[in-house]
Amino acid sequence: MYGNLLTGLSRSEEMMRQISLATGLGRRCGVNVDSMMISDVPGLTWGIVPALAEHGVKYISDGPNASDRIGYVRVKYENHPFYWESPSGKERALYWGAQGGYSIGP
Repeated sequence: MYGNLLTGLSRSEEMMRQISLATGLGRRCGVNVDSMMISDVPGLTWGIVPALAEHGVKYISDGPNASDRIGYVRVKYENHPFYWESPSGKERALYWGAQGGYSIGP
């Protein structure tokens, strides 16, 4: 996720362009981009799942802040992968929250 976009402040178009930048670069380099990683950002919004699915991205690795502005995201989701469904229920991505924040864990 180039520049760790704050998805809570982004419109759908901005998220689509963010993801198409990475997947387009992958195509030019002959690499299949099917996962995203974001670090040091308090979270992601539901709108990210359909945007990822439209670009063939199936996996999310999240390394939120270690302690500030994250609520209970680490307590609830740290090292507990789950399929995150879009609001429509038609798309999903496998989400994994790193242990310890900032993707420090295994």
